[in-house]
Amino acid sequence: MTLHDYPFAPPVGVAEPSIEARPPALRVSPNPHGALARIRVESQAGAPIAGTLSIYDLAGRRVRVLTGDAGAGFLWDGRDESGAWAPAGVYLHRVTTRAGVWTAKSLLLP
Repeated sequence: MTLHDYPFAPPVGVAEPSIEARPPALRVSPNPHGALARIRVESQAGAPIAGTLSIYDLAGRRVRVLTGDAGAGFLWDGRDESGAWAPAGVYLHRVTTRAGVWTAKSLLLP
């Protein structure tokens, strides 16, 4: 019988990965919506988030731009930049802030 001498090192501790808070998300409510929709960045920070909301139709044409507090939310009344009612359909929402860019889509009802 042969015994071998193998070097043994004690186990190395590895820090548990921290569980980060849920990343911010862009929410449109209600969705689908009529003339009024609230678009907001849901963040656990709770502090005001200055930002710009750009709304596009599916052809990529910019319909409306709103600025304000992305955390409190933007209210879109279903109108374009000229004040005319936007046609019913799917719209893409893009919120840009210093912290990042978020996108969502919604359905505007007639």
